[in-house]
Amino acid sequence: MRPWQTGFSLVVLLTLLLAPAGSVAAQIQIAPPEVASYTYGEEILFRAIANTPTPVEGASLVIQRPGSTEPWTLAATVTPLPNLQSELTAAFNPAGQGLPAFSTLNYHFEITTPSGQLAVGPSGQFQYADNRFEWQTLPGERAQVHWYRGENSLAQAVGQAASRSPQRMAEILDLRLPEPVDIYVYADTESLQSVLAQSGHSWVAGRAEPEKGVILVALPTGPDQKILAEQRIPHELMHIALYLTLGEDYYNLPAWLNEGLASAAELYPNPEYPLLVNTAYQDTGVLSFSTLCPRFPGDASTTLLAYAQSTSFVRFILERYGKAGMQSLVQAYASGQDCEQGAQVALGVPLSELEQIWRDETFGERLSDESQSSDFTPWLVVILATLAVPLVLGWVILRKKRY
Repeated sequence: MRPWQTGFSLVVLLTLLLAPAGSVAAQIQIAPPEVASYTYGEEILFRAIANTPTPVEGASLVIQRPGSTEPWTLAATVTPLPNLQSELTAAFNPAGQGLPAFSTLNYHFEITTPSGQLAVGPSGQFQYADNRFEWQTLPGERAQVHWYRGENSLAQAVGQAASRSPQRMAEILDLRLPEPVDIYVYADTESLQSVLAQSGHSWVAGRAEPEKGVILVALPTGPDQKILAEQRIPHELMHIALYLTLGEDYYNLPAWLNEGLASAAELYPNPEYPLLVNTAYQDTGVLSFSTLCPRFPGDASTTLLAYAQSTSFVRFILERYGKAGMQSLVQAYASGQDCEQGAQVALGVPLSELEQIWRDETFGERLSDESQSSDFTPWLVVILATLAVPLVLGWVILRKKRY
């Protein structure tokens, strides 16, 4: 090394050592980050280039966790490049993290200097889309329909169901209607469930993500495909409309009310629900609505009964108290009233009594008890009369013998 080069290096070194700590970190510039590659359900590789004329102690990738203030923080690899640059890379495995499909991730890189100073890079956004399929898109006023198998007629049927839904929802409640939402149509239930399993919903045939305005739904090819669209699309749109109307108070609604309202919005009601409720009542008994307030059961068969009961209960409330009563009930629960008292505040009867009225009207419970009591009266008269005859005859015979 020539004498002047040695002197220059010493000057640079002394400058770095004597410079304020903040200015050392400020010399590191991190470019906007990107996703270099990913496969849905597997590894996501994040990458950024940084100018690093100063020493680097380490680097991290920070990903904002959806629905939480606690981020994911991963160690990043720093690979030196020519011209005082470095490549920052970090691999994130979403499996088991509860990350819903089509979530939007905000993320950035951070670099730490040996002195402990932090250089924070700009934020990037990434949609965690299901890239296993070649999606086609049909834009519409109420929904953008995405599908990967089938003809345009499938997407048109989905779009029509979305367009007809607001009128039905308006008959039930005064709601803020959804802006154009993204509906992703899966060709079979298995493909959808493999996606939903990532966030703990492994068996349902449709799922709304209200915060993102996204609906995932399975519509298998077959003669019932249009009917299924008229059930599942309005159902999920009602969830989104409720969220848009109530905001975070949406999560205060009892599960039976939330799902019952969604089922009541379906353009083609499920014809099997009434039979399912009546069969359960005759065989094992129906579920108590107090148990359906926090959540539905975990197994598929019991949850199907919970859906059927909730649909029947919500329709009963609409018929008895009308749209205004339902509006009051939703507002009472959204304001934080507990499950028993929410009905008391809105409708003047606690949930347990409201449930009993529903049971009376649906299954004729009290009417049946009264009818059984009144039906027994004639038989009681016959029995008493039958017993009275021999007693009277015996008394007459004994009386004659005395005389």
